[in-house]
Amino acid sequence: MFSGLVKKSFDAVNENSAITLFFVLFLIVVNFFLPYIFSAKSFITTSVLMICLFLFTAVFIAGWISVLKESIEKEKIKEKNYSAIFFDGAGKNFIPVVMSLFIYVFLLAIILFLAGKFAQYFFGSLDFLFKDILNLASEQNAFMDYIKTLSVEQLYVIYGWQLSFMLAIAVFNFFFLFMGPAIAKENKVNMFLKAFVAFKDSVFFTFKKFLPVVGIYFLICFISGFLNILRAITASNIIFAILFLFIYIYFAAYSIMLIFNYYEKNCCNNGSDRIGEDETCDKPCQDN
Repeated sequence: MFSGLVKKSFDAVNENSAITLFFVLFLIVVNFFLPYIFSAKSFITTSVLMICLFLFTAVFIAGWISVLKESIEKEKIKEKNYSAIFFDGAGKNFIPVVMSLFIYVFLLAIILFLAGKFAQYFFGSLDFLFKDILNLASEQNAFMDYIKTLSVEQLYVIYGWQLSFMLAIAVFNFFFLFMGPAIAKENKVNMFLKAFVAFKDSVFFTFKKFLPVVGIYFLICFISGFLNILRAITASNIIFAILFLFIYIYFAAYSIMLIFNYYEKNCCNNGSDRIGEDETCDKPCQDN
């Protein structure tokens, strides 16, 4: 069954160029904004640009999840107008996506705060790093030269903090894995409450299908880590850098499409989706 979902996800992305096209356009705009945000000398300018980027990201996610949802019916992919679907989804899902991003950022801040407290208690303080890093020169290799001068105990503290934050973020993102499909799902909930309902449905679904979801998440993280290692090894080669950029774009599209396909196939079995509550779950799922 899982191999069939993987194949279906690959086929959907390969047959529907809109999935990667919208994603690439989003990345281009983001990379256009970022240099101006980091180089802006005025706090007001930086704040306005960050708000614009945030709103643009929300518009993209709102439209993209509609495109992904409509791509689940692989047999009808070529019959649909995905530009219209994107803009319709951007308008329909904008407020739930904005609310979801606020929920995500708020909860992530709490998780990172707790991870910092955990790391400080078990590994020690990073005050020495924050104090010294302010005195470092602006050269590219200055930080690496500084790291080489640290003692084993200080490196242990840094690695402990890194591991704490990595694990905290990985576990946190695990429970947001199906947030996108849950928002894209058609239901009659008020748009200001939809993000909270989607978060509840996403968490319930994750626990309902816990072991398969762990397998999917582990597979995505494993492949992502493997690609990161290869990218680090070949970072000095411009040809490989461009190649890995395309690989990452398609890998992200395949992964998210797999998440949407798995959610759609199993949403009817989710305890929170009772018959009559959601018209999409009243339909047969055998085609998914």
